Amino acid sequence: ESAEEFRQQFFYEACHCARLSHPNIVSIYDYGVHEGETYFIVMEYLQGETLEALHRREGAIDVGRVIKLLVQICSALIEAHGAGLVHRDLKLSNVFLLDRRDGRDFVKVLDFGLVKEVGVDTGLTGAGVTAGSPMFMSPEQIRHEEVDARSDIYALGMVAFVLLTGKMPISKKGPLGIMIAQLRDDVPSMDEVNPDIDVPEALQAIVYRALQKDAADRFPDARTVRDELEQC
Repeated sequence: ESAEEFRQQFFYEACHCARLSHPNIVSIYDYGVHEGETYFIVMEYLQGETLEALHRREGAIDVGRVIKLLVQICSALIEAHGAGLVHRDLKLSNVFLLDRRDGRDFVKVLDFGLVKEVGVDTGLTGAGVTAGSPMFMSPEQIRHEEVDARSDIYALGMVAFVLLTGKMPISKKGPLGIMIAQLRDDVPSMDEVNPDIDVPEALQAIVYRALQKDAADRFPDARTVRDELEQC
């Protein structure tokens, strides 16, 4: 990647991220380049921990708590998708839980660094470059096909699966093995992954629909997912 490509990608991403304004999305106040060398983004200061840290410490999370977390993530995605943007790197480490005096979970979705404007080809991502985290990437993203909101819904399904079971749904090692499994292997049952959990069938159905290999078989948008979750 050349210096000019980096500059274009940086300002493309920062500009689009700064457009987003929602309580469940980290706020960006300023961005730019200092003295032609140091690129910077100024965003709100957060205190708390990521879902990755919560998962590593506690394993499977209470069903009611998971639903409340997922509803807030959906709200962030609704805002982003409404602005024509796809996150493309939604994962446990990109969801932050704020420390609050009332003790209630409050979500901030972070790092829209791989954000993609739907239907726009910037030419800024090199051919053959796979952007994202394999464990949470949709099959179409791995295949370098055009992605839309349903790709983020797949990632949301992965986040939900891990929070509910305390386990990763793919046991393969290494990025290549994980990506092959994403393309070919069926998602295991939650009971198979962790026999000690009790997840309602209605909630499992939401997760498995989000994790369909074919985007056409998933929920059409994050608002529909949120509506289904709230009914749980």
